Amino acid sequence: MIQKRVFGLDFARALAIILVLVSHFFKFFDALGFFGVELFFALSGYLLGQIMWRIFDKGNSPEIVFNFWQRRWFRTIPNYFLFLLLMIPFHIYIKKDTIDWSVISEYFYFGQNLLKVSSGFYGISWSLCVEEWFYLLFPIPIFLFRKLGFKNINSFCFTILLFYVSCFIVKNYLLATGIHNLRMVALGRLDSITSGVLVAVIKLNFNEKKTNALALLGALLFVSSLGLMMFSKKDSSESILLLFLIPLSFSFVLPKIERLKFPENKFAFIRNAVANLSLWSYSIYLSHIPILFTLYYLTDGLTSSLFMKLSVKVLGFILTILVSKWLFVYFETPLTNKRPKEVRPTSLAFTKKIQL
Repeated sequence: MIQKRVFGLDFARALAIILVLVSHFFKFFDALGFFGVELFFALSGYLLGQIMWRIFDKGNSPEIVFNFWQRRWFRTIPNYFLFLLLMIPFHIYIKKDTIDWSVISEYFYFGQNLLKVSSGFYGISWSLCVEEWFYLLFPIPIFLFRKLGFKNINSFCFTILLFYVSCFIVKNYLLATGIHNLRMVALGRLDSITSGVLVAVIKLNFNEKKTNALALLGALLFVSSLGLMMFSKKDSSESILLLFLIPLSFSFVLPKIERLKFPENKFAFIRNAVANLSLWSYSIYLSHIPILFTLYYLTDGLTSSLFMKLSVKVLGFILTILVSKWLFVYFETPLTNKRPKEVRPTSLAFTKKIQL
């Protein structure tokens, strides 16, 4: 499995999960988690854009849309609900929180942060809410535009524009109603994944080989974004411009990253480590917080020294990797293998296997 994967895309996903882990294990580097999640969003859109282009290239039918939903849900829903159920005893017995069942019920339909910031319960799930609503909503306008007789390229472009404009309106509405943490409100963040789709469409239809130009544009946008972050008085979570530019800058770099090669016969352990981090990243993302805080709870009073604190964090990292590997092998993969086969187009715009 590892040998057939695209190293560059595995590297991007591995980098994203490392940034998230470092930010949560070491609060001094908290800002890195922001970049890690935005990279996840960009990568998700980049891969999903290619998948959706491929399946809609065949034509247009409700079966194509339902098949897309089914395949995404088989891939993402089981792990989400597994940890949702685990979070209930975790918050009761470990974090000593009072459980508000009316709030928790929202998590069963990804309603926890649709137009608001979610509660502290299962906090890591805010980004999954963004992903799931994107899966559900994005294919619908494409389907409708295709029904109206538009070509594939026009249907995608109109849908991308629709999502950009809608998210801009939602963000301004949230600010007007006093919600300033725009980063974690799902209906205002769908544009972050849309940026990945935009670059996928550019790659497939215009200049696939000119990845250097796209990467340069992405680098310039990223540097500009860092400048805005440094000199802006606003936090990045309430800046409409930054929340648009960061995932867009990452998206433009992805075609170049996808072309990264790794020596076939040298340092195979590095290539395998990157591939495994990529494969296990979903479980790592969901499991690392409960594992780390459970260790904090069990070692309460024993971590007064720097050595003990670091030891707990190292142990937490090791357990996170082991648990995530086990979940991937014995839970994620068996359920993912049960998803229906993809509806295949009769003429493909490209033939490269997509890793998602």
